[in-house]
Amino acid sequence: AELVRAAQTWSAAGVRHVLIPKTWESTAGSLVGGAQGFPREMGKAVAAFKSMSMTAGIAVDPLTIAGGDAGWYVPSGDNKRWLNLAKPEAKNYAVKRLRETVGTWGVGFVVVPKSGISDDALRAQNLTRLQAESLSFAVLQEALPEIPVLPASVMILKGDLSTWLAASGATSRLKEYGVGVGPVRFDAAGMAAQNQELLTA
Repeated sequence: AELVRAAQTWSAAGVRHVLIPKTWESTAGSLVGGAQGFPREMGKAVAAFKSMSMTAGIAVDPLTIAGGDAGWYVPSGDNKRWLNLAKPEAKNYAVKRLRETVGTWGVGFVVVPKSGISDDALRAQNLTRLQAESLSFAVLQEALPEIPVLPASVMILKGDLSTWLAASGATSRLKEYGVGVGPVRFDAAGMAAQNQELLTA
């Protein structure tokens, strides 16, 4: 409900994209909603934003899993299971699951958050963190080839005008020269007032 209210507030300012954060899953890796007030069927959440003419994206970490074959994942001390996407069987399983769930919800984009996979789990899989993250992108791109798969932004900008102007200027300038620009995330939560300068930025 808080996310819907923020989207309603900012839709009048021309904002057309909203990100459902990675805290939506009832259990890590389950691909089932229910946490923080989100519906279990996440297609309903996406439909709510679509009814507001907003494009909804969702954060998904394909390295976490709630089921699967014990030969495909490594358990960690916090009761999470980390899928070894370097194994063809695990990769195929992940692609199938993502298509049957996220692929049916109508999301407009997917964001790959920074994974919480432990160093011990990476060592057990004989992978570096960079390799694991690259495999995450590859799996999501194969499962959802028709929508953008984006990295999570490193920084989250609050409603500070000078910061917004700096981000706007930097990204615009890079685009002029054909340089790929990563996502810039603005956190508009709790911002009641919107001055014209901030909206322009």
